[in-house]
Amino acid sequence: MLKAIFFDMDETLCDTNHSNLKAIEALKKRIENDYPRIDSNAFVQRYADGFYKKLHDEYPELIELLGNELQYRTHLIALLGKEQSIVISEDRALDLQVLFDTTRMHHFDFFDGVKQQLIELRKHYTFVVITNGPTFSQYPKLKAVEMSKYVDHILVGGDEPEEKPAESIFKKALSLAKVEAHEVLHIGDSHECDIVGAAEVNIPSVWISHQSFEHSPLAAYTVNFPSQMFAVIKQHSQSFY
Repeated sequence: MLKAIFFDMDETLCDTNHSNLKAIEALKKRIENDYPRIDSNAFVQRYADGFYKKLHDEYPELIELLGNELQYRTHLIALLGKEQSIVISEDRALDLQVLFDTTRMHHFDFFDGVKQQLIELRKHYTFVVITNGPTFSQYPKLKAVEMSKYVDHILVGGDEPEEKPAESIFKKALSLAKVEAHEVLHIGDSHECDIVGAAEVNIPSVWISHQSFEHSPLAAYTVNFPSQMFAVIKQHSQSFY
């Protein structure tokens, strides 16, 4: 019997990519206004790379700031100014980062229809959100959508000894929901983190492939869009009868 559903948050329940794009647009516009000599397209592309921790080989000093995400991103902005021979002071870099974060949270929301589906399905299942990422990034997003109103438990990777795909965070979710692995369905868009991680503890999973049109032997189900996961939940539940 299906008793609980575990959800990833970013790009599963929530349209993180949309909010990121809006924040990048705002940052680009501000850069163009305040620093007209900067190539804004190159700047925001490099910022996106740094945001996702892809510039450590070039800037190893960023690694030392990983424990403080705000400081990390503020310093990143200053470094990217230097790449184009422009000095961005610490205070101005902080202002730019705050603009990015504020815009991002203003646009951060559930995918269409998800909220109502959560309200209806929660009458029948225990919900646990398992989201990777630092507390600096994840808690504002959780607050923006009032996630605690729609699910029973929330696990943030930055709070835990290990993030997905580690067994420990899935086992903690099982304990919180008071269920066995076969009584759960885990849903997420990251094959490496969600699908591989769920498989390690024998939890059936739904992979949201976002139109990659690939299939995974590890996932019990594959869908192309987040909106399709709710039909799969119903299908999986009926398979017990």
